[in-house]
Amino acid sequence: MTYEEFCIQYALGTLDEDYLIKLCKNICKDKRILIALSKNKSHWVRWDVAENPNTPKEILIYLSKDPWEMVRIGIARNPKTPRKVLRRLLFDKSQYVKTEAEDRLRKKNKNSS
Repeated sequence: MTYEEFCIQYALGTLDEDYLIKLCKNICKDKRILIALSKNKSHWVRWDVAENPNTPKEILIYLSKDPWEMVRIGIARNPKTPRKVLRRLLFDKSQYVKTEAEDRLRKKNKNSS
């Protein structure tokens, strides 16, 4: 599906949540689609955008403040999440988010050594 086709179908509301989740899980590479889906009302869709390694940095930053815990866990798991965001997530109210952020920072530090 091209970006233009996606925009039309998305605006018409003809793409259901399951399709949008599959789109993200199939490693969508079109950053414009990921940007649009980052604001989707479904926290499941936002979670899959958060975990997608093709999600742009500015969207990772935006989603790191999502009210739903699983979206923030997805951000912490994403290898492209900036260290600054991961350090902020170390102080998240959710212990699960904190743990994932610690793990990702440890992996990033190990890979940069």
